[in-house]
Amino acid sequence: MKEVQQDTEHKILEAAERLFLAQGFVKTTTLQIAKEAGCNQALVHYYYRTKEHLFERIFGEKMQLLVQNLLGLKQEDVTFEERISRLIDVHYDFVKQHPLVVSFVLREGLDSSSEIFKRTIEELKTHVRPLFARLQQEVDEEVAGGRIRPISATDLALTILSLDFASFVLLPIMGKVLEIPAGELSAIAEQRKREVVEVVLARLRK
Repeated sequence: MKEVQQDTEHKILEAAERLFLAQGFVKTTTLQIAKEAGCNQALVHYYYRTKEHLFERIFGEKMQLLVQNLLGLKQEDVTFEERISRLIDVHYDFVKQHPLVVSFVLREGLDSSSEIFKRTIEELKTHVRPLFARLQQEVDEEVAGGRIRPISATDLALTILSLDFASFVLLPIMGKVLEIPAGELSAIAEQRKREVVEVVLARLRK
């Protein structure tokens, strides 16, 4: 019985994630989630109460996964450049595995009245601020030591995020326009990761 319950909960989560990412939070209903999960609407409400709770559970888990991966980067015995390269690798791979998350955040973020996006921002604050504080400290130390060019942690983060996000927002469009086979697109995406690393490191080098 417990295994059946857990299986149903998991199916509801997966269904909700697919629908949220594909069509946005507002357009998704608990009835659609139930149909996608192959259960009745009452079960969705029983396990997760509202679609807001569902969204917060899904988004929160993804942010925790990303933050855990970033915090898991070992700091000892590597240069600042190597740490930045690893940070880019982790973030890029996360975006590659969850490309629709980027589209969802961009779409919801354009609606300044979106309550769910406001909650998303609050969730991000919890996870991102400790990471950013650590990055700021490392950047300040490297700049003060004359090992990298003067740059703020904000600029560095924006450069990394924009280059990573652009790859997965624009590459599918280019693939359709230029009729690039799926296998080739995957290879290009992997090459882009190396390119992002080189672009960021070139900006940092004196």
